Amino acid sequence: MNIAVDTLENVTFTKEDVHSDRDRVARRKYNLRKATKLGNLYKRKVIIRFRTLEGYLKKVEARVWSLGEEYVSLKGGMNIPVRSVEEVEF
Repeated sequence: MNIAVDTLENVTFTKEDVHSDRDRVARRKYNLRKATKLGNLYKRKVIIRFRTLEGYLKKVEARVWSLGEEYVSLKGGMNIPVRSVEEVEF
């Protein structure tokens, strides 16, 4: 299900990491770094698929502005916990 960036404030994200495999965690971090570069250097949007607390898989199309240890920040000031991100689509 697609959602708008400005509605992310109404989403309750997972408490646990959606990935338990170290390779998938590393791949997610790599892809989020790449998405940050694409967003800042080329003004490109990516699709981020994430899980909600209820277990629903949702996606948002947005520009990634920054990546921290725990959160990925999107244009407009919205944040998604890294632990909730399933995948990044370019």
